[in-house]
Amino acid sequence: AHIAQIMARIEAGETPPADLAHIVLHTEMAQNFAAAGTLCGQQCWALTMHHNIEEQNIFPQLQTRGSEAVRTIVERLRAEHEVVHALLKRLAKAAEGLTETPIAKDFSETRAIFDQLVTVVQSHFHFEETALAAALGVYQIDI
Repeated sequence: AHIAQIMARIEAGETPPADLAHIVLHTEMAQNFAAAGTLCGQQCWALTMHHNIEEQNIFPQLQTRGSEAVRTIVERLRAEHEVVHALLKRLAKAAEGLTETPIAKDFSETRAIFDQLVTVVQSHFHFEETALAAALGVYQIDI
């Protein structure tokens, strides 16, 4: 939510696009997260950790114990993980580029990537929660 507010300020012309990296990487809030990385880094770290737990622990159990339908869901979620992480990389590269060429077009592209990431992650979590909730209990998946 904090990053979205910063982007809205840039869109409103209150903050120049070149300040995005500085604001995100050097705010007091971000400095408080220094042990876990930047504010963006912490959020990306949490998402990556969540996906790693699924990929290394939960999904293999579901692949082994689950029905064909559950295995199909797992494959979809794995594919979505790839999309999420590709968007994270694109967002990082785009934000970094703003420090070099802080123009409105580049900011608009960065904002579009961010918005797409938010949409994909929300959809992914909703699908994951609704599609796998019962399977975790039925197949006695260790979490």
